[in-house]
Formats: sequence, C-alpha cells, structure tokens
Amino acid sequence: MKTQATANEDISYEFWETPVKESRLYLLTILQDSRHVRFFFAGRFNEEKELYELAISTGNSYKVTEENQGWKTNEYFFDGKGPKGDELQKSRTFKVWNTPYAKDTYCSGLMLAEHEKNPEHIFEYVIICQDEWIEFFTRGQPKWTRLEKGTKIADLISGYLKEWGPDDES
Repeated sequence: MKTQATANEDISYEFWETPVKESRLYLLTILQDSRHVRFFFAGRFNEEKELYELAISTGNSYKVTEENQGWKTNEYFFDGKGPKGDELQKSRTFKVWNTPYAKDTYCSGLMLAEHEKNPEHIFEYVIICQDEWIEFFTRGQPKWTRLEKGTKIADLISGYLKEWGPDDES
C-alpha cells in the first residue's frame, strides 16, 4: 500500500519486498560491465552476516549518495527519522513514485517509446544502507541473489572479469 510523502503530496512510497528489507545493510562494491550493474551488499540479520548481489541491466540509471546527503536530498520521502508508520521504520528497501529523480529519468529519453506517460511507471527503487543511499530506475525486475556462506566478493568479481576475456591482445 502506498503512503503519501510528508513534504510533497504528489510523491508516494511503499515497502519493496526484498531479501534485505530489514537488514543493517552495507554496500561493499559495485561492478559494471556491458550487460549488468552488480551491487554487492553485506547484511546483518541478528548477528549473522549474509552477502547479497543485486543486478540490474547496464544502461539503467542509478545513483549512490552518501548517507547524510541522502537524508537531505530525499527529505520529501521521510519525516526526519524514517518512513511514516511503525511497520516501515525498520525497512531499508522501497519503491518511491514521482520523485524528481524518477521523473527526470523517465522523461529524459529512457522511455521515448511510450507516448503516454503512465504515472505508475514513474518510480524509483531506493535502498538505504548504513553509509549510502542507492537509487535506481529500471523497467526490468532487479535480481537479488543470496551468496553462499564463505563466498568472497573478490572471487566473484574475478570470475566476472574472466567472462569478459583477457586484457591483453596477443
């Protein structure tokens, strides 16, 4: 169910059901290639640390903002402490409609094929980490993957790099 934003009645948001929805979340790194942008996260669930990968298609708009600046630039979304409503206070993943970022992205050419702008399509995904805010706009469904215990992010990145082929031109 959508909730109206505090400072702007055109903006609304709702909880985004994800595996990290209530985690103390840390952005570890971002890897971008010709097909995907991959965000790697560590999440704390109780005292257990889990690793996740979020993949979106390359070409989709995203931005990462330092936490303090994120609270300031997204004040329309929050009342100062977090989303309105007790059930959303612990949440870390949201869909937010009609933000300036979503409107700008939607109207700037990504959706030129659509003649009529559907207000339901003008939303961004928001992930609130411990130190950053990640906002992105994508028409495709973002893909979350829980990584196996003991997985090393460096090994995953090395594997992705090998998929692209060697760096030297022999």
